[in-house]
Amino acid sequence: MFMRMLWVVPLMAFLCPQIYPPFWQDLEQLRHPERRPLLQQSLGCGFFMFLYLALLYIAIGLIPTGIALTLVF
Repeated sequence: MFMRMLWVVPLMAFLCPQIYPPFWQDLEQLRHPERRPLLQQSLGCGFFMFLYLALLYIAIGLIPTGIALTLVF
């Protein structure tokens, strides 16, 4: 998951402004107190996505290889 983060975070920082030009302004607005609930929801979603991926990788690691390959592919 760490290698995935090392690729995705810089890639998104590079691609987001090209796809959605006001990206950095919208990101800056999350620092304002009235947008705090949205920031908390975003961080919560990121945490739960990390948790689900970690638990998924652990679960796939616990089952036999043949079954894991069938589930992944």
